[in-house]
Amino acid sequence: MPFGKHMGEELDDIPKPYLQWLRRQEWLGGWLLREIVAVLSSDAATNSDETFEEALKKVKEAENG
Repeated sequence: MPFGKHMGEELDDIPKPYLQWLRRQEWLGGWLLREIVAVLSSDAATNSDETFEEALKKVKEAENG
């Protein structure tokens, strides 16, 4: 994580609720958004059949309202 309370930590080590909140922030974008989606998707993959592409689509749809 490049900033904030979890600066310097690996995304896999950051609490999932924080990553889910961060993913919903309008100002977040680029590589960090993609990495957060990947971490959350890999975690969700153990609980669902959702692909990375499907998770990223949901993020982009949520960003566009």
